[in-house]
Amino acid sequence: MGLTDRETVEAIRENPYLQFFIGLEEFTQERPFDASTMVDFRKRFGEEGIQKIAEAIALAALPKSVASNADPNNADADNHDPYKPDEGVATPPPDHAPGAPAHRGQLIADATSAPADIRYPTDASLLNEAREKTDAIIDALHRPLVGKQPRPRTYRQKARRVFVGFAKKKQPGRHAIRRGEPPATRLFGPKFEGDRPSAGAPRRGAALQPESADLQEPVGRA
Repeated sequence: MGLTDRETVEAIRENPYLQFFIGLEEFTQERPFDASTMVDFRKRFGEEGIQKIAEAIALAALPKSVASNADPNNADADNHDPYKPDEGVATPPPDHAPGAPAHRGQLIADATSAPADIRYPTDASLLNEAREKTDAIIDALHRPLVGKQPRPRTYRQKARRVFVGFAKKKQPGRHAIRRGEPPATRLFGPKFEGDRPSAGAPRRGAALQPESADLQEPVGRA
């Protein structure tokens, strides 16, 4: 944790989990020991002794089957690797191995702290996606008419610049929101308002809809 001796004592006094770790049976707001005791502890055992104590604590937290293999005092005389199975000797499956730890329940993870690369769908981004998809639809419908009829002007580059400039602002004002959020509506609108077909003219995209009149009859007619 990177704490000094005095900070460690204060952390133990405030944290019930640390008090349980050092062996206290109940929570107390009093200091369990003085900070100078930690200095005497390090002088008494030395750096090598403290390292052995840390290894003993780590081995005590491991399962018995793993701790027995990781015990440095349990080394084989013939330098045999205890983790490597003997050749010709059948090893039982891990589920039926002697001393294998049993399942103790179900782990529930809190997804609120897990990283997720999910973009928040703001109004400006949704309008920009609608503009891009509308441009793609116009390109697909105009492809057979290339060279015969000019493509409807949609100002896609200008709309893109407006959206990028709006997206870079951390806290856009009311004027910036008014100017940046509906570029598709303002840039598409004037062109298509003037291109509306007159009465009796075929509708746009009529080739994409069924021409059968039977589909328009009410269901259940005799």
